[in-house]
Amino acid sequence: MMTKTKVSLEGIGEWEVVSPQTVYPPREDSLLLCKVISEFTPIPGVRALEIGCGSGIVTMVLATLGWEVSACDLNPFAVSATRGNMESNGNFQEVIE
Repeated sequence: MMTKTKVSLEGIGEWEVVSPQTVYPPREDSLLLCKVISEFTPIPGVRALEIGCGSGIVTMVLATLGWEVSACDLNPFAVSATRGNMESNGNFQEVIE
């Protein structure tokens, strides 16, 4: 079973995220983290690393804000979900299993 979630952050963007049953979908804590992250300015030549990327929403928000991002997760379904969500939302970042 897949969960489809529409995520919108005012002034930043809008994403549609698909999460398999074993992958953490975007929730209130994810959105709070994204709002806090949006207050930081990307640093040229510095990469952000999301450990435990789940659905990939934080990675996509970072990329939208101009960060270069690497994402990783131990769950192969999360890695696949992050890659798929990034592709369907026009984001392309490194995802590591």
